[in-house]
Amino acid sequence: MGAFRFRARSAVTTMSEAPAAFGGYHVDRLVGSGMQGETYLAVDPAGRRVVVKAIHAGSGRKARSALDTEVVALQSVHPAFTPRFITYDACADRPFYVMEYIEGKTVDDVLAEEGQLSEVETERLAVRLTAVLAAMHGVGTAHGDFRGQNLIIGEDGGVYVVDFGRAVLRSESRRGFRKRRRSDLRQLGELIVRARNGRAPFGEDSSLAIERYNEGRADVGALTGRTRSVALGLLRKRRCWRGSMSARRAHRILVRGRRARWRVWSGMYALPAVAVSLIQNVAPLLS
Repeated sequence: MGAFRFRARSAVTTMSEAPAAFGGYHVDRLVGSGMQGETYLAVDPAGRRVVVKAIHAGSGRKARSALDTEVVALQSVHPAFTPRFITYDACADRPFYVMEYIEGKTVDDVLAEEGQLSEVETERLAVRLTAVLAAMHGVGTAHGDFRGQNLIIGEDGGVYVVDFGRAVLRSESRRGFRKRRRSDLRQLGELIVRARNGRAPFGEDSSLAIERYNEGRADVGALTGRTRSVALGLLRKRRCWRGSMSARRAHRILVRGRRARWRVWSGMYALPAVAVSLIQNVAPLLS
């Protein structure tokens, strides 16, 4: 696979305006810009490529606080599922943090190239994505933007989550965490359906999609078996959390089926090494 390419949301900073370096990390180019800051491809003192995320120049206390939360969220998740965190300089004129550069493609890039995945490929992808999300939710972090553009399939076959700019920590806001967790699960279900069918489960019209979601009219198309059951559960709107399809439950169903006893798998999320082994031994999505 080729190198993962960040997608600029709104590139408001040009290289002439960008700093030459952040600390000892020399900027190569701007690769993305959003409301909270910019993302740069850079080179560390040893010549290795890294990614630097910095707030906008002149940003105030709110932006600095948001970056603090983003760093905590990134560090809270096991590095088997995220780029490796390197350092954070909260005292710089423009606070920034540095993380590993992942070689690979985003899930969106893979789907754009393939169009539709086979049933087997979709199930493999679903197994990996549910494990990633279960690990995040298990440590009290909700991503808030669990879409294909923020998920990298690395050259090593692992799936890595990036862009924690909308993440919410359960320790900071239980209500906010629950809201973003529901969003993560819905987006996961939508991604599974799109991988198999090449289209969204509620249609492309945003106003109609909201109406169909509220009415529980998800079209999962060609999905069958366990993957279909999981997708329908993730896309079903519920008023309360009890009985809802969690990421852990979705992963258990995909791997063992509905009748498997949870106690067999409960240790997987307490012991990251087992989860890592599971992910890395799943056959690659693409040959």
